[in-house]
Order: sequence, then structure tokens, then C-alpha cells
Amino acid sequence: MKTKSFSDPNENDSSGSREDLKGGVGEFRCLHCWLKFDGNNIKRIAVHPDLKGDEKLGADAPMRFTPKKFNGEGEPLDPFDLVAPEKACPHCHNRLPQGFTELPHLVFSPVGATCCGKNTYLSILPNRLRRTLYEKMNVSFGDQDPEFNLTLNAQTQQILHATTVETARLAKMQVDGYHYQSLFMDGRIQVLPKPYVFWLGDLTTEGKELSLCFYNNAGEDFEPIHYWSRPKIQHLKWASSLLFMFDPVPNQEFREKFRHKEDAPDWEFDYHDAQEVIFPQMINDLCRPNDCTSKACKPLAVLLMKSDLWMHLMPHSEEIQDPVTEDGLDLEIVDRNSAICRDFMAGMNTTIGPRAAEFISEDVRYFPVSTYGHKAVAVRDEDGGIRGIGPDPHRLQPFQVEVPVIWALSRLAGNLIPIK
Repeated sequence: MKTKSFSDPNENDSSGSREDLKGGVGEFRCLHCWLKFDGNNIKRIAVHPDLKGDEKLGADAPMRFTPKKFNGEGEPLDPFDLVAPEKACPHCHNRLPQGFTELPHLVFSPVGATCCGKNTYLSILPNRLRRTLYEKMNVSFGDQDPEFNLTLNAQTQQILHATTVETARLAKMQVDGYHYQSLFMDGRIQVLPKPYVFWLGDLTTEGKELSLCFYNNAGEDFEPIHYWSRPKIQHLKWASSLLFMFDPVPNQEFREKFRHKEDAPDWEFDYHDAQEVIFPQMINDLCRPNDCTSKACKPLAVLLMKSDLWMHLMPHSEEIQDPVTEDGLDLEIVDRNSAICRDFMAGMNTTIGPRAAEFISEDVRYFPVSTYGHKAVAVRDEDGGIRGIGPDPHRLQPFQVEVPVIWALSRLAGNLIPIK
């Protein structure tokens, strides 16, 4: 069969004309390009192999089209009469995840400087959420659309199935690396982070389910000197919750305060601290330009990373408990833990302290977190230089990695998270 040519698959559309597409309005927001649209503008992806070519995705991509024909069950048909179940964004033409129009969406935006541990945190997080939510709360968590999560799942498997530090360690994120995708928008190529999409559902009550989306940006994207990276972090503005990952180790105030203590962590893995500029930049990005007193209503979790190195130095650290119990999330424990961590940050007298966090959001909690549960191990080259760090697979024991997300979920989807 000859390939059928479609110079403009949208011409003569009777539903959802291009004039109706406005990036700022609509029932849905694309998880790829973050533009909004209504359901009647959603594209379908052609199934027939001869229906190739898309103006935004290239000649080899399956054609995107607005359906005009349907079978007896109401399913849309491509121009060669094959059922076309997959949906695409009318703006960027990228495929939308399964269940996109059926499930409510919550977007979690992690923020953190280079080397804070954000990439490894996001790699360990799905496994911890899956286990804890199922075992403690009778809630199922998993891939909503496995194709969307291939990159993140590969990193998770790399860590969990490694036998040595060398095979467990993740490469440093690159600003245009494999956690990003290229989209054709406004007549040019735009590089934006990939969405990682998960499904959350109550195992005992049908219909109590939702979609969770995470983005993974390189730390450089959040630094104001990289003005070209601002479009990459626009998801912060409409995120449901923010996860700020504070790394105390490179912080100058922290180092000075604990340098002379006998049990202080060593400073072998030295790197520049860019965190001081990220909070002010978040304030600029999230607060209204002409109203410096406005705060976001979205939950802000401040994660004090690498707690295995320093938590024994924090006053009252022995009182820190796991708030996820067999009876649900104990909010009193969350608040007590948070108060201990907040006092610790305030005592460091740093500009990344509680005042900055609480200027951004009116709903803030602080959490001690350790992705590995032990000090990262250096991987050295033949000359003894450090070429990377990673976990010891035999000692991997994440500490409260999932707790900040579960707390945010209790604020955003309380009917799914049992509260003690």
C-alpha cells in the first residue's frame, strides 16, 4: 500500500480549531510543554505504519491528527480506519501518558543545587514509596505509563541491583542530558525536563486514585547566572508541591560551626555551594512580581540531605522518629521532627534558613533525609583522584526518603493518606 500524504492533517478540522488553542487556558496542562488546552483539542496518534510525518516531531514520527471517524464503540479511528487510542498534546504533539484525561494530576518539583543528591534521591524515591505506601497505608504506587519512566527506572535498577560502588554510582547530571527532551515550540527547539509519571491508588476503595509527576533538573538550572535555563524550571510555578533539597555539607556556616567537633564529618568531598542564590531565585520565580508579601499555598518540604553525616551533631536528634506508622501518618511526629530540624537550620545563621523557606510558602515542614543511609563511598582512579561517589550496595538503607512526599500528599490528597 502506498503511503498516504497529509500536507496538513489539521485542515478542515471541525473540532478544536488552531485558533482555539491558547497556551494559558484550558482544562488540561501538558506535562511536556506545560501549555494548557481543552479536551476537544487533544490530538490522536496514527497507528497505521504508512501514516508517518509530523510537522513538529519529524518525518519518522507517526502522524498526529484530530479524529473525525469513530467505530461503533466510540473509539477514534486514524485515516486508515485503525483504532488510535494514544493521545498527544495539541501544542508540542508529544504523547500524553495513559490515563492523562481520567486522573487528577499532582506535580512535585524537586529543587536543589549541584551535588546535593537530587538525582539519586529521585532514583531511590519510587522504590521507597512503593514499599511504604503498600505496607503501611494499603495504597498502591507504581508506573502510570512505563514508557515515560524508562530513564528513572533504569537508574533505580542500577542502584538496587548493583554489587559494587562502581556499578551503583550514578553519573553526574548534565544540563542537556538524558533527563531532558527536545520539543518544537514557538518555531524553535526547546529543551525541557522529561516528566516521570506515577499512579497512586487506594487498594480498598475504588475511584480513589491520582497521578503523580516528578521532574529532574540539573542543579545548574536553578542558578540565576544560567539565564538560558529559566524555561526548564517553569514547572515550579504550577507545581502542587515543592521539595527543596538543602545540603548542609558545603554550607560555610555549617562547616565553621562543626569543623572542630571531634565527631564532625570530614570534608573530603569538597564542592562549591550555590545554594545561597537558589532560595532568592525561587522567591523571584514563585512570588508575585509586584507583591513581595505574597506566599505560595503549596506545601514546601525542606529536605536536609545526607543526614547520615551530620544528624548526630544536631541537638535533640535522638528524638527524631519515623512518622509513618501502621495507623497512618502521625502529624504530631512530623511536626516534632520538623521543629528540631528548623531550630537546627536557624542556628546555623544561614540565608537558606527558615525565614527564606517560610517567605516562599505558608505550609513548610523540615525533614532529615539520607538517600543511602551511610556516607557515600569514593570511587578513585589509578592516581588516587576521586572520579565519583556512590553507595555501598551492601549497606544501602535509605532514611525517611519517602516521608516528605507522603507528608505533601497528606496535604494535597488527604483521602488517600490515612492520618493518625
